[in-house]
Amino acid sequence: MKKGPKNNEQDIYALAVAVYGWMPTVPKTLNIGSITTETIDQIAGIDSESGMTNFLRDLEKPLINNSWVGTSKLLHFLNTEYFPIWDSRIARVVDNAGAVNESDNLKSNYMGKKTNYLNYVEEMLEFKGKQIKGLDKFRGDFEILFGYVPSEIRSLEMALFFKQPKE
Repeated sequence: MKKGPKNNEQDIYALAVAVYGWMPTVPKTLNIGSITTETIDQIAGIDSESGMTNFLRDLEKPLINNSWVGTSKLLHFLNTEYFPIWDSRIARVVDNAGAVNESDNLKSNYMGKKTNYLNYVEEMLEFKGKQIKGLDKFRGDFEILFGYVPSEIRSLEMALFFKQPKE
């Protein structure tokens, strides 16, 4: 079982800063009051799809910066096997209603809703284990280039990410 940082609150802030260091947005607040080392260990220790979806369903609000995008990245960094990343490029691919492409306000509202992130996670789980053209080759090529094979969830998420061009 993987474990998260154990030292102190500074480790949690460092993790939050790492999440936003990877994003094109600046956090308005690093409100991490609900993140404890126990929470980090719980996330890192999730070892089943049902454990992941139950954790997300029980989560009342985003863990970081009042953002499901930031929260998804935090969750992913702590447990890449189960938590896919949620961002605008992914949302544009999976959004069936077209809300993401209409305006920044709708994009924020769409991406800012936990139900949309949870729906995306559940859709990813439905695809997991299915034969998807090119995915095995992608994973093999990734291993040759980077020395490890990304999880199936991470591979599916990257395929969606690269399917949609940058904004």
